[in-house]
Amino acid sequence: AWRKLACKIATKQDDQDIDDRTFIAFYGTTPQIVYECWEKIGGKFEGRPKHLFWTLMFCKLYLPEDVLCFMLGTTRPTLQKWAWLTLEQLAFISLEVVIIFRVFMRFFKD
Repeated sequence: AWRKLACKIATKQDDQDIDDRTFIAFYGTTPQIVYECWEKIGGKFEGRPKHLFWTLMFCKLYLPEDVLCFMLGTTRPTLQKWAWLTLEQLAFISLEVVIIFRVFMRFFKD
């Protein structure tokens, strides 16, 4: 489900999936970490999952806001509002997610 939503946001196509390499290229992390982040921040503010993806694209791609707004089909004030609110929530959980990521990577290395 997360991959489908990520693909829809990044490419505006509902009917295809996105592979790990492309997912990381757009969002800077894996679908598992995005899921963990949403699980931790989802109930703490009124944002939606798409706002988390917008924020990750905002940070990873570092495009001019006008270009990103055009890609996402939103306005500049809306992008700014949700990107910064979501980024603030991510900052609160960042250490927790880093620990989860390290455990996750250790589990799959062995």
